[in-house]
Amino acid sequence: MFDLKESKMEQVHGIRETLYPQYPVFDESGKGVLFQGVDMPHFKLGLIFCLNRPTSLYYIADPVFDKKKVDAENKSYIRRVNPENEYLAMQPRFTRDFSKIAYIGRTEKFLSHSGNYELKTLSWPLPEGDGPAESETVVNRMSEYPADDAEFAGLYGYNDTYSQGQFLVDSKKFFFTQSQVKGLDRLFFVDTDGKKVRMLRIPGISSEARAGSHVLLRVFEDTLVVRYSEMTKPPTVVVVRFKSTSDELSLDQLVAEDNLKVDVLDKLTLD
Repeated sequence: MFDLKESKMEQVHGIRETLYPQYPVFDESGKGVLFQGVDMPHFKLGLIFCLNRPTSLYYIADPVFDKKKVDAENKSYIRRVNPENEYLAMQPRFTRDFSKIAYIGRTEKFLSHSGNYELKTLSWPLPEGDGPAESETVVNRMSEYPADDAEFAGLYGYNDTYSQGQFLVDSKKFFFTQSQVKGLDRLFFVDTDGKKVRMLRIPGISSEARAGSHVLLRVFEDTLVVRYSEMTKPPTVVVVRFKSTSDELSLDQLVAEDNLKVDVLDKLTLD
């Protein structure tokens, strides 16, 4: 953990040697840490891009930075967050009010390198006790081969694919993420209440033939920064702003062309 004021880096102790933590996020206190942990009993196995490894979410409410102060008998120091029967849970994201977590998961074991995952949610704070919470599957894995003109083919990709996914501004309903269709990255919005998925088409940018690749570079409030490219075109950086992000909107209204303001970033001026 890096202390910005003190310019000091400290290691969080008390995590077992066979659990490799990744992608930590702070809780509502700014002190506790929620992270995904890859269970790696064999050191030489290595951490590579493939995600077919047992991975779960863990929470440390009060991290210990002094190894001598770690209480080995304190079984509640690190708490598993997602259900025990889930094989994969990664990239946790809080709503802004910290009432819900969304994460990419998979209940069954799998052999493929990049997935067919599920999008799951669970309530926060965790229930009393030291056991995991109950999760809800919002987007299920695709069990059948998608049609050639299908807009959504399921959740596929690697850690970097989902690293920018999150809830939109103050929304407790709309979650957006990147995923792959026929090897190309696309952007999708999920209504976590209605369990619906829609692809985001950027007016004047996204190819009608859906041949382009959309890579989510950064998110700030109601603004997405996206890199768009095609086989015959150089990459273009596009800024997409939502005029309204209200949870009163339907998913179709959220991604409708009249709710989007699009600008092509042809240069960057630093002040």
